Amino acid sequence: MTNMTKIPCEEQKDIPLDTTHIDFDVVQISEGSRHYEPVLGSGSGSRTYLALYDRSFSSNSSCQTLVKYKRLNILNKMKSPIERKEDDIIMIIRRVTSSLNLSKNARERAINLFLKCARAIANSDRRELITLAAACVIVAIRELGHTAPVTLQEVINTFNANGARVNPMKMLWRLKELETRLGYKIPLRSCKDYVWRFVQELLKDEAIQSKLRSYNVNPEIYKHKLALLALHLLRNAENKRGGRRPSIVALAAIYAADRILAFRENHKPILTQRYIAKVAKISESTLREHYSLLFKSIVIKETYLAMLSKYNITS
Repeated sequence: MTNMTKIPCEEQKDIPLDTTHIDFDVVQISEGSRHYEPVLGSGSGSRTYLALYDRSFSSNSSCQTLVKYKRLNILNKMKSPIERKEDDIIMIIRRVTSSLNLSKNARERAINLFLKCARAIANSDRRELITLAAACVIVAIRELGHTAPVTLQEVINTFNANGARVNPMKMLWRLKELETRLGYKIPLRSCKDYVWRFVQELLKDEAIQSKLRSYNVNPEIYKHKLALLALHLLRNAENKRGGRRPSIVALAAIYAADRILAFRENHKPILTQRYIAKVAKISESTLREHYSLLFKSIVIKETYLAMLSKYNITS
C-alpha cells in the first residue's frame, strides 16, 4: 500500500506526497550506490544533509521547497544509525579534501573507498570510522602520485582541525589492515612527488625573487633548473634514503641543488636552512641531518669539479 502524506501550503492546499518514490535533486539514492550533492557549504553544528537543507529553510520558502524539505526529512528518518554515521564521515571527508585543495577525483575515490571498507570491516564505532576515513584519504592521495603532494601529517592535522581527531598510529594500523584484509595495494610515496610543490613554495616569496633579480637571474628559469637538479640528486641518493621521510629528503635535495646552482652561476646560495625549515615547518637540525647524510658529499664533489672546470685545471 502506498504511503501518502499531505503537506499544507498557501499555493496549493493539499499536495499528496508519495514517500515510496522519492526523486529530487538534493539527494539521490539508488541500490548499491549513493550520490551526494550538498545544498550549502559545510559549517559548524550538525553535518547531515537534512541539517544543511534545514538552515536554508524559512517561513517564506516556496511550496516546491516545502515539498523537497518534507521528502528529505522522511528520507533521513528511513536511514539506519550506521548510515547516518557514514553520512557524517562523508561530510568530513569532503571538508578535508577541500581544505587540502585535492581534486574531485581524489575526493570521490576517498568516499567510494570509505564506503566499501566500512561495510567490509563492519565497525560502527564513530572514532574507528574517522580513522578509516583518514586512511582512505591517504590511499586516494597516494594513488594520484605527484599530482597530490600532500604529507601524512598534513592529512592528520586537517582532520583534527575539522573536529575529527585522528590517532596517527591507529591510522597507520588501518592502512596496514586495508592491505592485508581487503587486498588494497597502497603505493609508496616517492621523494620526487614533493619536489615541484616545495620548489614553488620556497621561491614564491617576494624577498627570494628580489634576491634572484639582484643576481640577474630569472626566477622562473631558476625554478625549473632547481627542480630538475633536485630530481637528479634524488636519483643518485635513492639507495641511501632508507626509511627517512620522503618530504624531508626532497627538501634536503632542493637545498643541495641550490648550493650547486649558486656555485655554477657564480652567486651566493638563495635558500638557507632557516628559511626552508620555516616554510616547511620542520626543524633546522632535521634538515641539516638529512643534507649531511645524503647530499653533502655530492655537493662537495660537484662544486669541486665546477671549480676545476672554471680554472681549467685537470684533476
